[in-house]
Amino acid sequence: MSPRNVGTNQRMRAQAKAKILACAHRLFREHGYDSTSLARIAREAGVSAGLTVYYFRTKQHLVQALADRLLHEKVVRRIEALDPDAGPDERLAALVDAVLEAAAAEPQIIALHLALLLRPGVAETLADAEHEHEERLAVLAQEILASRGTDAVTEQLLFRTSMMGLVYGMVSPYQPLPLESARAHMYAQYGLAKR
Repeated sequence: MSPRNVGTNQRMRAQAKAKILACAHRLFREHGYDSTSLARIAREAGVSAGLTVYYFRTKQHLVQALADRLLHEKVVRRIEALDPDAGPDERLAALVDAVLEAAAAEPQIIALHLALLLRPGVAETLADAEHEHEERLAVLAQEILASRGTDAVTEQLLFRTSMMGLVYGMVSPYQPLPLESARAHMYAQYGLAKR
């Protein structure tokens, strides 16, 4: 039997990670975070517990990976796919829409991610990944806001604070804020035309 080539190994690793993430996502939705063990995630993904820990270390890291995937698929890709000639208002509206629509699409994952970050010790555990996540959004927002002629550093902080408040409101189990209300607020705050 000949050894697998590098491409095959990479494909197998990507498939294993995807299966683990898909099972974790489903189990967190169906049974909650605290009732879902890494062993159960591994078993249902058809991989060893050791492989799950090797790729993700902890359940907290799995949630971070789910949030990162959501950020990349729903936000970063959408902004990158914009017409390069899109104006600053169109780009800002797309960023607002992408973030709010991601929260509306996966409220449980976003709520779980936010709740975990508030647990003692978790923010420190996830600091590197969370910093990368925050930095990616901050850079996107700063670039867009700078092109609108504002103080991009200060405005990005205000933008992020507003967006986080709205996202929290949308994923809250107590009278969640509707997507359209959150969108209308940000469009009005930044003078964006309704789409």
